[in-house]
Amino acid sequence: MQRLFTLAALLIPLCAAASAAASRSEAPVSSRLDAMAGVLTQAARSRGQPRSETLAVFTFNSSERLSAARIGFAVSELLTHHFVKRRVYTVVERTNLEKVMREQRLQVSGAVDAAGAVRVGKVLGARLLVLGSVEKVAGNYQVNARIVDAESTQVLGTAYEEFPARAFEEDARPYLLLVPDRHALGLYLLYNFRRNTAPGAYRSFSQNLVNQTLVNEVSPESFPLSMIGGGLRYLPTSAWLADLSLAVSANRPRFASVKSGYPGQTVDTAVPRTLGTTILVRATVSRIFGGPAGFRGIVGAGLSSMNSSGDRATFGTAIAPCVRGAIEHKPNARIGLGLAVNYDFIGKAGGDRDSGDRAFRFNPLSVEPSLAIYF
Repeated sequence: MQRLFTLAALLIPLCAAASAAASRSEAPVSSRLDAMAGVLTQAARSRGQPRSETLAVFTFNSSERLSAARIGFAVSELLTHHFVKRRVYTVVERTNLEKVMREQRLQVSGAVDAAGAVRVGKVLGARLLVLGSVEKVAGNYQVNARIVDAESTQVLGTAYEEFPARAFEEDARPYLLLVPDRHALGLYLLYNFRRNTAPGAYRSFSQNLVNQTLVNEVSPESFPLSMIGGGLRYLPTSAWLADLSLAVSANRPRFASVKSGYPGQTVDTAVPRTLGTTILVRATVSRIFGGPAGFRGIVGAGLSSMNSSGDRATFGTAIAPCVRGAIEHKPNARIGLGLAVNYDFIGKAGGDRDSGDRAFRFNPLSVEPSLAIYF
């Protein structure tokens, strides 16, 4: 019994500590940022800094990749909000801070060292400076912050918090640029559809067989062509887009039916002729135009290539200049839902291997919805 009491005495504190740690890790991002602001405020107050002092929060330093996504900027903006809520110190507005930083020839959104921050703080009349850094480790953002006396350059206090990346990005979404303005990439899935018309009636043709003549009556048919595929997009700037895509046919459409028989013979059964695999490759360069919130227009030109095979059909590869226009909706920075209309200036047609007649012609106009992810 004594052993059980001893074991319980050891386990209860451990369980309590684990529960506290779990509760802390699951705490909302906002409450933990508020706790950071509280720790820094208390540290300054304990060092005798009066409530009348002015405080400036600088963009937190981070790696080049996180800086491009404005993670450090987001941390500083969220912390600023909590300092303002506490009403302990007068907080410098972001516009004033950025103006002075430009005057001091410092990067507005980049890394700022302590010396540069002190210089800016003195110009602004801010006695207290909040600086820090943020890193992403194993799916979490680790934030280190410190509050500095601009006159003595003494560190008055520090604070540390760790945030799950997904939860932080959700709260910080208005301040983030998860897809960079320059050199962004996009991967997407596409579905291309076109309705193809028959080029006209075939003339009947004959084939001379051993001691007999086989008469063929070929009737071309309109047919739909569905293609699925994907592509890669490269955005050197937010205004230009280079696009390369590949799609293959998802169906084997019938482009004609053939009735074959000998003279005087009645033939009621038509044999279908179908297309085999069709491959479409397209490369375009497009201009991006802004639109209503969450929407943008895309207009571009380039080259498209189609290759197709079929039952007794000849096609080869046809390369044509093309234009395209699209509308894309972006519910967030990473996702794009698009609808494009493509037009090929040179019609792509195939012939009948037996008769030599034109057997089918692809519609130069196609519709193409897509789903993209950018990074």
